Amino acid sequence: MANPPRVGEMIVYRTFAGMWRSVEVTAVHDVVKNGRPGFDGVDRNGNTYWGYNDQILPEEEAFAWIVKANAP
Repeated sequence: MANPPRVGEMIVYRTFAGMWRSVEVTAVHDVVKNGRPGFDGVDRNGNTYWGYNDQILPEEEAFAWIVKANAP
């Protein structure tokens, strides 16, 4: 992702375990941890997470994953 996420934006990012997770961004940080920029987010179940900006998937990949994950 070239630009940092915006509060209220839905993003998909790759966790350290390799899973993909979608969250609504609740905060954006110049330094979230270890001197790196990142974000806080909440999923549709209300669970809170944080991540680094460089973990965010490009929009095309994120959209394809969301469509596939919600297919019947």
